Amino acid sequence: AVVSTQSTGNTVPPKAPQQLSIVVQSSSSVKVTCYEPTDSKSALVTRYKIQWSTCPSLLSSVRTEIVSAGHHMTYLISGLNKGTPYYFSVQAGNVRGFGA
Repeated sequence: AVVSTQSTGNTVPPKAPQQLSIVVQSSSSVKVTCYEPTDSKSALVTRYKIQWSTCPSLLSSVRTEIVSAGHHMTYLISGLNKGTPYYFSVQAGNVRGFGA
């Protein structure tokens, strides 16, 4: 049998997203925006993992959303409690997983 493989550029997870911003939209929501890594050696980005929590280490009470996107991602997080500090993490990903 002959097996053909085609390189998709997804051999490793991508590097960290660039130009990350988190902007308050209202007393209970923020808008998260970022761009794919600009390093030419970074793998193709097909999705982003956004995590947020009231715990600084993001080890408890964590909410997670996976957003399909490529070059640019914008996501609105709503339902936050006014006056409560939140901590955020965004990772770029592809079929090989999520990067740093």
